[in-house]
Amino acid sequence: MVIYRRLYLLAFLFVFNACGETCLTKSSFLKAFDTFAQQDFTEFAQEEKGRAMERYEKFVLKCHEKYKASMTLDERQEFWRQAIQVYSDLNEKALRNFLRDNPDPLEQYMQDELRNLIEESGDDLADDFKEMLKEELPKIIDNFMDEIEKLGEELKKMLEN
Repeated sequence: MVIYRRLYLLAFLFVFNACGETCLTKSSFLKAFDTFAQQDFTEFAQEEKGRAMERYEKFVLKCHEKYKASMTLDERQEFWRQAIQVYSDLNEKALRNFLRDNPDPLEQYMQDELRNLIEESGDDLADDFKEMLKEELPKIIDNFMDEIEKLGEELKKMLEN
């Protein structure tokens, strides 16, 4: 009997690890996301960023959706602080995409959740996001300037032809 229990436990652990299930419990989700968010995504190759974005979407759209009702305000605030930073690191055009008129389902979910969280949190969380934006502003400006330069080069080529 003890052998069967151990075999079942080993089988469960194998399946759990093989599936990469990070949403099994709220605790495992928060711990897995924290570990995920600690990575330096700016050093990732484009293919790696794509795989990381797929994992990010799972964390946000599946795990967060599943556990948000049982998360404390502090847990939700910390999750979204990290989530915004990761989203920005994985997507160079994150701010522009995030603020567009017709956001994709991930961006729409993020906008709705952040709006609700800021309303519930008051000024403290908004101030945290302002600080984060100040830190990211040089990067955003650099990306914007790169896009302007590319547009200028394309226009120059068009005029030369």
